[in-house]
Amino acid sequence: MKASPTSLLLHYALSMALYFDRQYGPLQTLLSKMTSLNGGPGHAAMIQSLLHLTMRDHLSEAYSSARQAEEHFGRIPPVLGLMGYITGMSGEKNEYTKIQSELEGFATLGLSVYYERALLKLGQRKHEEAVALLERAVRNKEFGARFLRVNPFFDGMEKIPSMQILLKQIE
Repeated sequence: MKASPTSLLLHYALSMALYFDRQYGPLQTLLSKMTSLNGGPGHAAMIQSLLHLTMRDHLSEAYSSARQAEEHFGRIPPVLGLMGYITGMSGEKNEYTKIQSELEGFATLGLSVYYERALLKLGQRKHEEAVALLERAVRNKEFGARFLRVNPFFDGMEKIPSMQILLKQIE
C-alpha cells in the first residue's frame, strides 16, 4: 500500500477538483480559484501541507500550510479533512472538535463526507472507526475512496482485518 508523496498530492488535487465541480459547476471554477494551471496560493499551500505530513514530524508546519489553503479555498471538505487529520495527530482537541462539527454540518446538507471524517479518525489513530467510515465512503462512491490502495495516509492499515475486507471489495 506504499505510495509516493506525488500520488497523495495528485489525490488531493483531484479531490479539490471534484469538490469544486460538484459544488460550483464546471472545473473552470476551480481553475479560476487558482492563479494558474500550475496551482496558486491555496493549491501550493495544500501541497506544502501534504509534503510536511510525509515527513511525519512536521505537524506544526503542515497545519500552518493547511491554514493557508483554508484562507484561499475556505473551509471545504478536502481542506477540513486534511486539517482534521493534522489536529487529530497533534492532539489539538478544540480545533478537531470544530472541524468534526463542520464536516457533520456538510453531511446534514446532503454531502457525502465519510472519507474526510475517516481522515479525522485516522489522525486520532482510531483505525477501526476510520475503516467503518471508509466502508461508507466506498458505498457512496466518494472520490477519495478510489485511492485507498495508494494513499499514504492509510499505510499500515492493510493489517487490520476490516481494512483487508474493504480493500478486497474495491479490487
